[in-house]
Amino acid sequence: MGIKKVKRTIGARVKEERRKRGLEQEELAQVSNVATRTIGQIENFKGNPTLKTIDKLAKAFKMELEELLL
Repeated sequence: MGIKKVKRTIGARVKEERRKRGLEQEELAQVSNVATRTIGQIENFKGNPTLKTIDKLAKAFKMELEELLL
């Protein structure tokens, strides 16, 4: 799996989980301690989020990192 596909998968999962919970990007930013801009970049397949950032988002969703990545 290439980098672009991984970024698309992660971005789509973050957006899906955020919307499922009825959260705006700003609200997710507050609970995850990840900048709103970073969340927007992830959801739009831009930038290169670190595993630490993805883990913070997973924890905000009350998920394990592996669940968010699958």
